Amino acid sequence: DGNRGWGCCHGCQRLFEEALYYKIGRQVKIGGCIMDQREEWNRAKWASRRGLLELDLLLAPFVEDGFGKLDARLRGLYLELLYEGDQDLLEWIMGRAQITEARFLPIVVAIRAFHGLDG
Repeated sequence: DGNRGWGCCHGCQRLFEEALYYKIGRQVKIGGCIMDQREEWNRAKWASRRGLLELDLLLAPFVEDGFGKLDARLRGLYLELLYEGDQDLLEWIMGRAQITEARFLPIVVAIRAFHGLDG
């Protein structure tokens, strides 16, 4: 369906379409909706479950232990990144392919650093 279940409980179907994040205290504004950081983490956790085991093994620990430490901009990039294809994500994170969209470079670098894949 293209939105990977990202529609919010308020009927906002553009929740992650634009992926605009603004930190508001302990809440985050995404599109037209406001969610707290726990809800944002839960959505990231479930969206990180993918079709490739290798990718799941990279994303699940990152979300569990690293996502909450990211600033709002990087959390937004992470959620946008999840719209990319599994094979592309795996290749980018493993460093086997050039990232086609430069805006994803900071979050891919963060994921690689989390797993010690820097060099």
